[in-house]
Amino acid sequence: MTHRMHPLHDRIAIVIDASHGIGAEIARHLARTGARVVLNYRPAQRRAAQQLEEEIFGSGGRAWAVPADPRNENEVRFLLEQTASGFGEPDIIIAADKAADAALPHRFGMHADKVWTLQAPWFLPPSCPSAGSLAADAACALRRTIDAAVTHSLQQNARNMEQPDPPARRAEAAFDDMTELRPRRTSCTSHAPDDTTQTVLAAARIGSGRRRRRLSIRS
Repeated sequence: MTHRMHPLHDRIAIVIDASHGIGAEIARHLARTGARVVLNYRPAQRRAAQQLEEEIFGSGGRAWAVPADPRNENEVRFLLEQTASGFGEPDIIIAADKAADAALPHRFGMHADKVWTLQAPWFLPPSCPSAGSLAADAACALRRTIDAAVTHSLQQNARNMEQPDPPARRAEAAFDDMTELRPRRTSCTSHAPDDTTQTVLAAARIGSGRRRRRLSIRS
């Protein structure tokens, strides 16, 4: 039995602002289909983009992080040149939310018909017409991939908002409060401190003891 390739396998996709949020999730989902993904990022997002590049490579995908400001025509030209030299001519260009301004397709020149711009409420047309170099089946596959990525990203955001601060962050905040000797409000309900709190208290006591010894030596 022959294995049927995904319609997006080996397609070359540029994801604008791919270092975070919905852009990063779209890049991950595209890489899983076998597409070659160019992760566009702005200079301040370099570390996050490189981490995503390593993550995709680690899971068997293909990705390349390229810096460029999509609002600047010269930098868009640089992005296209780097894409062509690394992977080839792009088949898909995706921009989500803030990166998806009305003039973006124009800045990609001859590749303007390959630009997919997504804006809240993340609606994509139900039909799957051919788009640029994509046949209808690949365009449908791309729409399903984007739908899945957006849904996953929004669900993850909702879960993050529902969860309390992780223990490590609570411990760090408690340590900062105690070492800076700031008064701390407590609720009326008493409870035994958990293991994390015990560790923080011990660290604070040790730090305070060292501070007192240094002061006595100096005096």
